[in-house]
Amino acid sequence: MAYSKFYINITIRVLLILLTCFILAFIYYQRIYIYTLIGLSIITIIQVYLLIRFFIGSHKYLTAFLLQIKESKNISSLPVINSKSPYSEFNYYFEEISKIIRKSKIEKENQYLYLQYVVEHVGVGLLAFDSKGKVELINKAALQLFKIPSLHNIKTLDAIQKGLYDILIQLKFRQTKLVVVNVENELLHLSISATVFKMMDREIKLVSLQDIKAELDEKELESWQKLIRILNHEIMNSITPVTTLTSTISKKLKNNGEIKKAEEMNNEILNETVSGLDLIEERGKGLIDFVNKYRSLTSTIKPEFKRTPIQKLFRHIEMLFKNELLKEKIELNLSIEPDELEIIADEKLIGQVLINLVKNAKEALSGIDKGKVILKAYREVDKKIIKVIDNGKGIIPTEMENIFVPFFTTKEKGSGIGLSLSRQIMRLHKGTVKVHSIPGKETTFILQF
Repeated sequence: MAYSKFYINITIRVLLILLTCFILAFIYYQRIYIYTLIGLSIITIIQVYLLIRFFIGSHKYLTAFLLQIKESKNISSLPVINSKSPYSEFNYYFEEISKIIRKSKIEKENQYLYLQYVVEHVGVGLLAFDSKGKVELINKAALQLFKIPSLHNIKTLDAIQKGLYDILIQLKFRQTKLVVVNVENELLHLSISATVFKMMDREIKLVSLQDIKAELDEKELESWQKLIRILNHEIMNSITPVTTLTSTISKKLKNNGEIKKAEEMNNEILNETVSGLDLIEERGKGLIDFVNKYRSLTSTIKPEFKRTPIQKLFRHIEMLFKNELLKEKIELNLSIEPDELEIIADEKLIGQVLINLVKNAKEALSGIDKGKVILKAYREVDKKIIKVIDNGKGIIPTEMENIFVPFFTTKEKGSGIGLSLSRQIMRLHKGTVKVHSIPGKETTFILQF
């Protein structure tokens, strides 16, 4: 409706000017009424002036309106034009736009309050800062972690733990670090993760801080319990037969609690005694071998880091397993993207990890038609990924959680140290080894550097 009034106003003004010009032209050509001609000319000039003034006034009020929107903190104070003014039709637009802006502002304020509520009540510490360390946001959980009332710049955190500022500043996008921090003689095991975003042409880093000491203690206890169960199982498997055989031999060599005399011995007793001692020796050697394996697992390994082409690692594996895989009719596929992909690693140690994984894959494909092992390497953001994939029997969920526990094995002649040693090697490389398995379909081991 307001637009129609504005349109009609302009139309009437233009039509009046055209009409006046037409009459003016008619009188001019008739060369009559000279004073009327002069009067109409003056009227035409006045009408053109008023039309221009009308447009200038419209522009003036529109500019004032937009400026008020830009500078006004209170949207309800937007300009209102007097109803008698020729520009009063702008009031309609002012009111409609004001409603939209007020609604948008209320929605933003509600979203901000909601976000503020979530940030303050989340159990994870959140800290946002710019490239100079100026704190843009910090929630209650983060302040409680460091036991401080407020924080304006993360440089202050160096007073709590030296080097913490450098760790936070150097933390990359999607990177996670585990840092031990001493806060008032209390050790915190902080898991620190970072993400980066832009705000008003400034780069802001958002860091989450979580004390995972309780979780680490629980996992450590759980790992010890699993290890003790397996150690107990292995030791009991060796000790129980030894105890039984010793008791049997003792009964054969004694009579009513006294050792038999030489003439009471016969070949059968001697043979059984020797056989029993042989078995005891065998179990003793087995126990010594078990202890040696445990010592090798817990011994300190010192990697020799250097640039290692993944193609070289894969070709080495291909040469080692080529004949065995052909004999078992297992297909081996290699994939590297890009071809020149390299890792900073100890070539021998990572080679040993790949040997363990490919060997496990080969054994998982026993009795499987069209068996296939895939070695795949590629770059993912700032990480290097190596995957060992097989289409074998897979790993059932109940075994999945134990496969990296030392001495846990489902194989008849397995030692149970291959995967645990592989994980230890990957940790020395600041990397991880993970497994995904679909029983009866596929198993994938993922090495991330």
